Amino acid sequence: MNPAINKSDVFRYAKKGTSPALTEAHKRIRLQWAKDHMTWEKELRKIAWCDEKKFNLDGPDGFNYYWHGIRKEKIFSKTRAMGGERLMIWGAFNYFEKTLIGFITTKLNAEGYRNLLNGHLNDILQNFDNEHNVLVAKDYISYKKVFTPTQGSIIGSIKYLDNQFTVSFNLKHTTNFEASKNILNNVLYLTSGNSDTDDIDNKVLKVDFCNDGSDKLNIYFAVNDIKNIKVETDRLTMNQWCNIKIFQRKQNGTYLFAVDLNGKNIKNATINDGKSYSNKIKVYASNPWDIPINGLISDLLIVNGIAEYLINDNITSIVRGKLIAHIPKLYNEYFVSFDVYPQKFGAMQNVIDFTIGSYSQKNNNSILGIWFDENNVKRGLLCISSVNFIFYQDSCNHSSPIGQNIWSNIEVRQTKIDANYLYTIKINGAIIFSENIIQPKDFYHVNVYASNTWSKSTNSSIKNFFVVNGNGKKEEEVEKIKVLSNGAVNNPSLADDVSKVCDLCFINGCNTDENGFSYCVCPVGYSGDGYTCERKYI
Repeated sequence: MNPAINKSDVFRYAKKGTSPALTEAHKRIRLQWAKDHMTWEKELRKIAWCDEKKFNLDGPDGFNYYWHGIRKEKIFSKTRAMGGERLMIWGAFNYFEKTLIGFITTKLNAEGYRNLLNGHLNDILQNFDNEHNVLVAKDYISYKKVFTPTQGSIIGSIKYLDNQFTVSFNLKHTTNFEASKNILNNVLYLTSGNSDTDDIDNKVLKVDFCNDGSDKLNIYFAVNDIKNIKVETDRLTMNQWCNIKIFQRKQNGTYLFAVDLNGKNIKNATINDGKSYSNKIKVYASNPWDIPINGLISDLLIVNGIAEYLINDNITSIVRGKLIAHIPKLYNEYFVSFDVYPQKFGAMQNVIDFTIGSYSQKNNNSILGIWFDENNVKRGLLCISSVNFIFYQDSCNHSSPIGQNIWSNIEVRQTKIDANYLYTIKINGAIIFSENIIQPKDFYHVNVYASNTWSKSTNSSIKNFFVVNGNGKKEEEVEKIKVLSNGAVNNPSLADDVSKVCDLCFINGCNTDENGFSYCVCPVGYSGDGYTCERKYI
């Protein structure tokens, strides 16, 4: 029989495949589902498809037969449900784009899976057609992409809004509002309402264009249940980006509510009793009952605590020895974020460094340092913490490489959750490292470099570099960070002088105060602010 079959042109010996055990009922249901959804178009844009895949690296390899030597021991395929040498990945896609690959560990629990979804799924959910169904409350919202506000679109929610907070975003309107007088155009709306019916009555923060055709913004903030603050901005220029920053901080026993437009303060108001909103805060861009603006929003940040920008949205070259800020006290809860544009990679190039004391102590007192490293063409991040974790060159995380000649966002956050502290690193919104910390410390007299003086500097640019220090501590007044010239290097060619400088001060002009904070007196031909020197030009 076998020889006859082997000679046939219509038969071949093959291994049986596997498939789900589909009954006739299953097949009928699948066919009916396909027929019911044949006409879906916009509806499909609201769906994300996700799945996991497990690869067994130590067998079985999928083959049922092998050539067995009769003088050898028999080989058996291993069977298991989980465990062993394996790799499990997760991915998703929707109408617009696909997510990055997520790697699932053997210790994945419900919280870890939520972090996986938050890190990988949120970005593609933001692009849904009519409304953004991102209703899982988060600790903060940081959305870097440019998007168009649509009526009733919920772009996210946060667990609560403390009495110290920051709301910041970039805005560009593309229509002259002279033609839309008496029409209220909503930009942003924060509410603590539990349903659509009471969102209006539970307004927390509202940003509208004035309905008088003046191209000005009206900002309303609910100080408490009976009092609102109204701020009217200057006229905004059509088709030009502007930055709006709204924040409230504790100061001299009271609270200061403030609004900045393009980095300049336009409103300060003293509040005796700042209210915390403990309910979940929904964020609309824009709300369901007003007309949305014709325009764009980008770099939306809503976070508890004060986001202090060490480098604003001006593209700034990273220069070796550039001291950009001094933090009197860095609390054991903090949030660091910046955008970086690498132009060329090399071995162990410093990007930023948080360190105690002066430059001469090098990295022995480094609290947080971030490097770019290129090892066997693998590009990644190297993060160092003096009390938490030390990642050496051979353990630099390469699972989410940094792209060359493209902007990437890096976040490092340490926050208290119940009795523990969670230390998290994100690249472009995706969590690449997360671990619990026991008894984290506060640090005093911390200097921030971009980059430090004792390492090779990266050939990169940086922008939107901010620190939230203390994450909105309620009882203690957090001292302001001393920002040095907003980190702007007006003369990037000074990078050629790194052999002669420390903190961009010449060696014979460098001094150190009692706290180890470097300062300098500039030589002839250079000007400075006491902390940096830049070449004068006539």
